[in-house]
Amino acid sequence: ARTLSAESLAQNLQYFYRLESEVGVKTEVRSGARTATPKSATYVPLNYIVNLQGDLKQMLTYVRHMERGAYFSRINAVSVTKNDSAISLNLNVDLLGAP
Repeated sequence: ARTLSAESLAQNLQYFYRLESEVGVKTEVRSGARTATPKSATYVPLNYIVNLQGDLKQMLTYVRHMERGAYFSRINAVSVTKNDSAISLNLNVDLLGAP
């Protein structure tokens, strides 16, 4: 119940945009690299590159929502930069998927 379908790319992206509307950050999401998995695999990592813009509280709230969210997730890499009034957070995230 806490996995995404590997074949439903548009539906999977909606998960991130739903978080965007809940938290109030600006989000840009793209699908990352897919590793080749054996046909007999039960689960596969679905990689996404997520770029967020907002304030620190929004960034922390977004990450907490992912940690406690509807799907299992793993954050592989994080990069943070600060502009004049906003913070940019770049995440490399794997969500648990079913082939």
